[in-house]
Amino acid sequence: MKLNQTFIEKILFGIFLITLPLNRRHIFSWNLSESEFTRLSLYISDLALIAWLGFGYIFRDYPHKGRILATVGIVIFFSVEFISPRGTYNWFSLLKLEELALLLFYLAFVARGIKQTTDYFVVFKPLMAILGILQSSLAILQFVMQRSVGLKLVGEDFLNNSIIGVAKIDIGPLKLIRGYGTFPHPNVLSAFLLVVCATCAYAFITTKSYQSQVFYGFCLFGSTLGNFATFSRSGLVVSYVTLISIIYLIYREVPGKIEQIKKIGMVLLFATIIGVTSFLPFLKARAINTASTEFSRTYYNQIAIRIIKEHPFGVGFGNMINEMRKTIKPTSEIQVQPPHNYFLTVACEAGIEGVAFIIIIFGYLIYLLSRGFKKIVPDETKIFSTIFLITFLGIIMLMFFDHYFYTIQQTQLLLWLIVGLILNQRIVVKNFLW
Repeated sequence: MKLNQTFIEKILFGIFLITLPLNRRHIFSWNLSESEFTRLSLYISDLALIAWLGFGYIFRDYPHKGRILATVGIVIFFSVEFISPRGTYNWFSLLKLEELALLLFYLAFVARGIKQTTDYFVVFKPLMAILGILQSSLAILQFVMQRSVGLKLVGEDFLNNSIIGVAKIDIGPLKLIRGYGTFPHPNVLSAFLLVVCATCAYAFITTKSYQSQVFYGFCLFGSTLGNFATFSRSGLVVSYVTLISIIYLIYREVPGKIEQIKKIGMVLLFATIIGVTSFLPFLKARAINTASTEFSRTYYNQIAIRIIKEHPFGVGFGNMINEMRKTIKPTSEIQVQPPHNYFLTVACEAGIEGVAFIIIIFGYLIYLLSRGFKKIVPDETKIFSTIFLITFLGIIMLMFFDHYFYTIQQTQLLLWLIVGLILNQRIVVKNFLW
């Protein structure tokens, strides 16, 4: 029975991963007075996550301590609604917060305590690699065709260079759309591909199968190339910093993996040559193209700082956009956006205490991973700790340039999935709870 439960959970976890990049959703309300960030939506990934976590919490046989910790955590997060200021979007935001908390608590407190544990990385590595190739191929195709390819069924946005709000590159009079995949924005796709590339590198280094190395090497090549089609400046820079840092540190710290690292370096070099030569004119245009001074990232961040000064304990979950609107006084809803900084966004809604809580979680995770990196530990632990420490630091770097890890469904789930998977690994967190 336990083996059957483990198999079922792997299937449900895999379905959740497959649905994570999809922008397929049901919008409960839609009118011109609403911002994209305040529309009440139920995504297909929400349903897949509920199915997976529901099965895990109800049917898996986990220790009594895990039940207590999960229950306490859920009660604490529900209690937030009693101290958070109210707003139209407030209740829905709290439900989304609960969803992310349940994901984190399950992986960190519950699943790692089950005697017949589920090795999530057995599913995570190949599926992420396949998803990376599919999303990259779609993004490149969208850029080449300069329109969407007709995958509305899985949530592909309707893309056209005449649509206001679609991300574009300006080359003289030309406006060229960037690659989206099935994500709501190219920058979000780029963040996803960062995690995919790091996962492919980890799988390539740790596998002993030649066929698996070929597979993960191909997926690393394709996902790196696909990242060029997003034309995300921060995404591309952080992805290369992350991958080069992984190559350097594994080469220095794990002598037994030098051959694998050399091969990864060659794959990355080849993908870079192809990407740069294929997209060079567009990369140049993107590099010099900046937003208007009126609605730049700095403008939104300055408004956020003003809100934080006026409301140091936050305006309440889901109320940030309405506060931003009061200052912006927009002529179009597309002008109403969150601050382009994850930590400022958190501070606006959850206050300085919310930011402190996030910093504690992130700091503890970095401490755990760096401990495995510095100490004399088995190569398996050192490789995992190094790669996911660098990857998580890359994610944090992206947080300083955009808000999507707080506001967008796909990257919300991706962030807390990564945090939960790291805390779920006994090779990193041997004495965390059990």
